[in-house]
Amino acid sequence: MFVRIWRFRPKAGLQDEFEALYGADGAWARLFQRGRGFLGTELQRVSDAPPEYRTIDRWESRAAWNAFRGQHEALYENLDRQAELVTQMEQLVEELDTPASDE
Repeated sequence: MFVRIWRFRPKAGLQDEFEALYGADGAWARLFQRGRGFLGTELQRVSDAPPEYRTIDRWESRAAWNAFRGQHEALYENLDRQAELVTQMEQLVEELDTPASDE
């Protein structure tokens, strides 16, 4: 499995819009669902003051992620520009290749 972890701080007063965009059923998840091998997105609120969030995006493999980006680059970049309207801070924390689980 391939995991991408991001850290975010939404702009003041735009937390609801941020959560709608980045949540498990949000615009990012809907875009990722176009890619083969997407396993899901999780949005976690890390702190309240200031509001800070973490997203965890899971893919079957790094190759699945790379294929998605290659096929949907324009849509990804367009959504990223829209996301800048509600996001004060965005930081890629980590990308992990994890062993497949036997469970």
